[in-house]
Amino acid sequence: VDRVDQATARALGFWHDESPEDNPLPGPDGLIEVPRWRHALINMAHPLLKQGLVILDTPGLNAIGAEPELTVSLLPQAHAVVFILAADAGVSKSDLTIWREHLAPAAERRDTRLVVLNKIDTLWDELSTPEHIESQIRRQRDTTAQVLGLEPGQVIAVSAQKGLLAKVQQDEARLAASRLPDLERALSDGLLGQRREILSGSVQESLDALRAETARMLRARERELVEQMQELDGLRGKNATVIKQMRLRIEQEQAEFDASGARIKG
Repeated sequence: VDRVDQATARALGFWHDESPEDNPLPGPDGLIEVPRWRHALINMAHPLLKQGLVILDTPGLNAIGAEPELTVSLLPQAHAVVFILAADAGVSKSDLTIWREHLAPAAERRDTRLVVLNKIDTLWDELSTPEHIESQIRRQRDTTAQVLGLEPGQVIAVSAQKGLLAKVQQDEARLAASRLPDLERALSDGLLGQRREILSGSVQESLDALRAETARMLRARERELVEQMQELDGLRGKNATVIKQMRLRIEQEQAEFDASGARIKG
């Protein structure tokens, strides 16, 4: 990151006078942290990536005001969304607002959402029994699923940091405790396994939107034709030749309209 003054942050798009609640907090010296770069492409040798999984890691929710093009504007293009929350905090009020406004899926696409409760290691208490810890995690998972309107199986509790450490140290016991493999299985069996259905759903949504827009245009054209016919009736007897030509043209347009409507319905 770089540390810049407020004017520079404003020029870079990281400070908005009209949305002070979205602005980053200045340091004691009055300077503001901004990223040195906006995008990065990272290639990793991971089995899920080799299967075709592409991950777009967007800025945190507190950066929506500064990076809207990397968060809100890209969400509709994603085939699936993984929403990461803190296991010890669960769903906060701001989390719920973001979920309802930007992430909550339509009923038919509910299975394209996963929620990750990260940092379950903060719940690992040496004074607590494994059963008690498991009960805490299960309760937090069930509560999160209920609040967000998902199935409990769509909420996965992990410790990403402990999972990474376990992989580096090749510690199978720690890896299992981190539950990171649970998330990998959900991505592999769930999202990648449903790739055909997810893509089909996206295409269907686009077709439905196109069909709705075309139908709207046809309805507008139909109203115009009706108005023209009414205008002709009002001119009846005033100029028979002109009216006959206009009627023929309108009848031709009506036939084209009916044919277009039939194709849309089909």
